[in-house]
Amino acid sequence: MKKFAIILIISIFCFLFMSCNWAVWKDDPIDYGSGQGNTNSGFLFSGTAPTSVYATKARFSDSIVVSWNSVNGADYYEVFKAEAESRNPNEEDLIWERMAVAPVGTSITDTDVETGKYYSYRVRGRSSSLLSVLGDYSEISTGWVLMPPSNLQASQGADTDYINLSWDTVDNVQGYRIEWSDNGYEGGWNTAIPEGMDAEDYVFPSSVGEFNFAPSNQYLGLSLYFRIRSISVAGDESSASGRKLGYTLVQGAPTAPTNFVASKAASATAIELSWDYMKDEIHDKDYDWEIYRSAVGSNSSELLIFSTLEGDPLPSVSGSTMTYTDTRNLSAGVEYKYTIRAIGEVDRADGSTIKANGLPSEDTGYLLSPPSVTNMEIVTSPSVGFRFTVEKPLGGEDHPEWRYRVYGANASSGPWHFLTEVTGDDLEVFSPFITSSASATARTVSIEANSYEYFSTTTVTDDGTESAQLQNTPINDNQPISFARPSAASGYNVTDNLLASGMSVSNGVYQIAATMDRDSLVEYYNVRIWHSEPASVNTPADEERTDIRPESYGDVGDAVILKDIASPGFGTRYWVAVQGVDTIGREGEWSRVDSGYGAITGATLIRIMQAYGLKPWESIDTSLLTQWPGSAELNQRWKDSGIYDKVAQAGTGSLGSVTQESITGDGGTISYNAVISGLGGRVTFSYRNFGEVDFLKISGNYVMDVDMGGTGSCTGAITVSGWYPATIGFDNISVSSQKFVGSYTVTQTGRESEEVSPNQ
Repeated sequence: MKKFAIILIISIFCFLFMSCNWAVWKDDPIDYGSGQGNTNSGFLFSGTAPTSVYATKARFSDSIVVSWNSVNGADYYEVFKAEAESRNPNEEDLIWERMAVAPVGTSITDTDVETGKYYSYRVRGRSSSLLSVLGDYSEISTGWVLMPPSNLQASQGADTDYINLSWDTVDNVQGYRIEWSDNGYEGGWNTAIPEGMDAEDYVFPSSVGEFNFAPSNQYLGLSLYFRIRSISVAGDESSASGRKLGYTLVQGAPTAPTNFVASKAASATAIELSWDYMKDEIHDKDYDWEIYRSAVGSNSSELLIFSTLEGDPLPSVSGSTMTYTDTRNLSAGVEYKYTIRAIGEVDRADGSTIKANGLPSEDTGYLLSPPSVTNMEIVTSPSVGFRFTVEKPLGGEDHPEWRYRVYGANASSGPWHFLTEVTGDDLEVFSPFITSSASATARTVSIEANSYEYFSTTTVTDDGTESAQLQNTPINDNQPISFARPSAASGYNVTDNLLASGMSVSNGVYQIAATMDRDSLVEYYNVRIWHSEPASVNTPADEERTDIRPESYGDVGDAVILKDIASPGFGTRYWVAVQGVDTIGREGEWSRVDSGYGAITGATLIRIMQAYGLKPWESIDTSLLTQWPGSAELNQRWKDSGIYDKVAQAGTGSLGSVTQESITGDGGTISYNAVISGLGGRVTFSYRNFGEVDFLKISGNYVMDVDMGGTGSCTGAITVSGWYPATIGFDNISVSSQKFVGSYTVTQTGRESEEVSPNQ
């Protein structure tokens, strides 16, 4: 009798397990076609912003090191950089560019920096697994390379015994090294040392901004040249400052030239210098002359542009006026300081004669320059075109009669087409699109409206003199104004298992989406979709879509999302590229090709898990078993397994333990264990990274305790890893009349829990 009860209980277990759509395993093998999957794990990234971001300040002469604290779960970091106007910039004015995609560790060295400029940085973490999750941006930090002191000045003939040197002090440095030379700008530099000091590499303290250099007797009255460097607290040495000329006063040297004037906006190509004629009356001969030039407000060296001592002819003389015309490498938009002096003979008491520098005269001058454009935008009302905000050029404030012209081109090198002109103080310029179908006016050109990408401006004086175009000049970084087409999407990736608000679902699978940094130029996107990995973005697409509008993507900085761009089935990956299109229909660059897959509903997850992971199966949808390589072997493989024998056969052979590996051969296992428990029995199924497809694995266990009637409880929990990470709870599952009843508790990563019936 006792033996009969045991057999009856085990039979009940077997009947219960066979209720799990057992007929599936009795059918002939099916040809399941082909497919592929990809295991993706490691979902700990929270998106927290990195803290303690710091950019070095005047520490290194050729680089800025940016460092930050690590973020839990972040596999790599994106570093963004913006050129700043000052050390404490307004963050709203910064224009960010991603400078590094995957720096190693928690620091990066930026060598793409220039002396005298400030750079702001911010960082966000990313996860290799959760590519669709963009971390929060850190606070910004602004840094700069070690730079020489600015505004170095050297006195010229101000004192008979010394040359006064002064400069603007620099923060965050150890001090300064001053160098001098009597060999022009060619070298032979010596270190300036205060009287009583003997250190050849003497460093002036960082608080010092002035020094009286006393030359030895042999250099009195002669031209000496000076430059200065900063020394960092780390011992790095900056580049040298601009070089300045200085000299002491010698009694009897020439006086300063009178009425020295440099022309201002008189020509687009030359600056004319004029001064009162003077000569050496004592020796009845002409003086030698030297003229130096430097850019106002910069740290540039004084450039010797004219010297009769170097073989240049005497300046032109007309009546009582001397003139010199400067055409050497002048740039529009730059104000120049000119320094001129006569050099004459001075008789010494011992009867010898020396050449001595006279006192200098100074004035500033500049070319007729084009206006600069401070803002440009596309407008669509009252008609489509560009609106420019123009800043008057040098001298413009004094000449309200000047006119300002705008030219357009479809390439940076032209040809340039006249578009429009404004006069006086009306400096907001609207340039409508001009096409070949426009009415016959002076603005009509045969060029399509959306071809305009580059723009140039000029200034025209009241006598008709026109400045050079804002092109191939140092103003605005040597470039014409450009309202570029959208560039390739920055921060672009096709999402993996992302569910965003409002996304569409079909057959239990949400459509895939793409995320990217916001681009203010983009009005909408074109999309190319491939069902298998293409050779390049130009490979003919399987699907193409247009006019996909970007939407904001939660509180993640500047990111946007293109939702519902493709509808792959579960376990299916698509490859996608996007192209931004601006307001006026100009198409930008295509992004790189990236792959992704859609999120799934809880019910779909249960169906896949029951089909390819959880055994014995419950309410299997046989249509699922036609999609993956190796599925045709599952029927026979299961019937040949030891677990099948335990479940399918009544009798004492149903007791005991059996372990089986998954068909994928990756070491995943399922274990069966059956024991007698009271008047019923207990069967435990345990899983370790088990699954019959690569994109989904389960680990954990569930335990069934039932009586002889096939009724009882089922407890346990399963962890799903791979493409669709989740936890599956059995707390609301029970066994009744040899069937599962109740619901699974399904919690997918990043989503609310839901209850799913085994029969859904």
